[in-house]
Amino acid sequence: MTVSSEDFSFCWLKKYRKRWSIERMFLSMKTHGFNMEQTHITIRGRIDKLVAIMAIAFAICCKAGKYHESNKRIPVKNHGRKLYSIFTYGLRWIKEWIARGFKEPAKSPLNQALMELS
Repeated sequence: MTVSSEDFSFCWLKKYRKRWSIERMFLSMKTHGFNMEQTHITIRGRIDKLVAIMAIAFAICCKAGKYHESNKRIPVKNHGRKLYSIFTYGLRWIKEWIARGFKEPAKSPLNQALMELS
């Protein structure tokens, strides 16, 4: 069996891309989003529950961010990268909604995104 370097490179790139998305999720759970380490929880069962809840919240923020970006594009910096990640865009959008006292028109993009989640 012959394996070309192109096959190996593509396989490696797919695995690294998957790993990178997991790394970004943990970064969002820690310093760039939920600040998990500030809870100072040390009991294993509680940490497991917290991580499960944060994984669901992460998915909600990403879903809200994707939906919001479909209506209002994330600004792009001069070097070509987006100003925010999809997660951060969704988290900021949800925080603004909470700050407004959960007031949102019935046909708003946020309400539509939340309806899609249910």
